[in-house]
Amino acid sequence: MNLLSVRGQTDKHNKKSDYPFIKPEFVFDGRLTLVSNAGAKLGGLRAGFEVNRVNRFGIGFYSFSNGVNTTSLNEISSSIVSANLKLNYTSAYYERVLVFTKKYEWSSTIHFGVGNVSGSYTYANGSVGNYDAPVQLTELSTTLYRHLTYFMSVGGGIGYRQTRNAPEELLPIYNAPVFIVKLRIQPIKMVRGIWNKDLRNRY
Repeated sequence: MNLLSVRGQTDKHNKKSDYPFIKPEFVFDGRLTLVSNAGAKLGGLRAGFEVNRVNRFGIGFYSFSNGVNTTSLNEISSSIVSANLKLNYTSAYYERVLVFTKKYEWSSTIHFGVGNVSGSYTYANGSVGNYDAPVQLTELSTTLYRHLTYFMSVGGGIGYRQTRNAPEELLPIYNAPVFIVKLRIQPIKMVRGIWNKDLRNRY
């Protein structure tokens, strides 16, 4: 009995972990900012690695799918009567998983991004100009995920974006609360789970 007990403990100790220490992740990451009657939709994709189940690092690529309209752009000229500008940026992110179960997961994320605001504007006399300027931003958010399958999750959350160097007229839009929608896919886990049924129980 003692020999069997020692052998069983040794086998358990040497058994490969059920969860890999490092694995890749891909996330379709959408955001919506609403201030008064103005809105800005932003779509993005992020890719990185998950370390020890609760730490995620990587790079995100984001672009506003619709421009933000304003009736002035005073940093260029007081005679500008309309402008349509878009924000595009790349960010480094860190996400910390706070709680996880088989069906749900709660996490918090911080982004540090650099990009540019670009678009066009119109003067009172009808002439048109182009705008292109660098921008930096920081964003904090929290997200609740619901696991749909062993390789796919959807998430929703809220956060706040602080933008620097953006046109003053657009700061009420860009520096604002953001509503987040995410679709998280683990393609390698999806493929491996086809023949490894035990993989489907990992969470």
